[in-house]
Amino acid sequence: MAGRGLRYTLGILWCRIVPAWCLRYRCMEIVRLGAPANAHGLAHRTEAGAYLARKVDSRDEIEAVERVTLYQRSPPQRASEPSNNNISSEPSFQAYGLFLDESREPNLSSSDQVHPEKVIVGGVWLAAKRFDESDLHLQIELSEHQHWLFAARLLPNVRGRGAYSTLLHEVLSSSVLPDPKKAVAVWAAINPANHRSMRAHARFQIANAGRIHVLRIGPFAISWRGRTSIRPMMTMNPKWTFRGSESPIRLRIGTDQSADRV
Repeated sequence: MAGRGLRYTLGILWCRIVPAWCLRYRCMEIVRLGAPANAHGLAHRTEAGAYLARKVDSRDEIEAVERVTLYQRSPPQRASEPSNNNISSEPSFQAYGLFLDESREPNLSSSDQVHPEKVIVGGVWLAAKRFDESDLHLQIELSEHQHWLFAARLLPNVRGRGAYSTLLHEVLSSSVLPDPKKAVAVWAAINPANHRSMRAHARFQIANAGRIHVLRIGPFAISWRGRTSIRPMMTMNPKWTFRGSESPIRLRIGTDQSADRV
């Protein structure tokens, strides 16, 4: 519970006891993230300079990121196994891994230290075109120049050392992303009850689209807007649904760049 807050911890326990098909509720702060201007050389300022981050492409590395982040996709969506259908509406995903860079890291077991450069100790995902929060019957629809960051997680023994900043900076400044001149925007949903996550993303936040709430009870789901910015940038349509599996609530974030400024 340390650093995360009581409400968030109780919410995690609730989700472990109550199945997703029965009941889910989530409050989300929708924020746009960007690499800080003063983050040059950030990877060298983490504790012991022990971590490097990069996009992963091989099957083994992608599976390692899946294990660390506790996020697994269905086989047709795996980045290492592109679909032959080439359906433009299908979502695509990129996986980024946080690697141990030096064998002097004291918290790894002796077996891990045999090949320390191959140890993935954290990861995060980027989605394009859309992202499905199936537990909530919520679908985030993304424009051509929008990405959705999700499922960020580090192993417990590397938290609190600046390692996540290294990972996040790599994702936000990666050359894999489209040209910044084309107004690429990386968005994410942060749980305001998770104090650790709010602090970790604060220095990377460059815009706030507001707060939303989503409640799912069986096949029924309803959404409503909470605290919001002066100029609302989000639309949710429909705001409720009785057929969440076939007709989810669709969240869209505006692309007006004048509205993206905090």
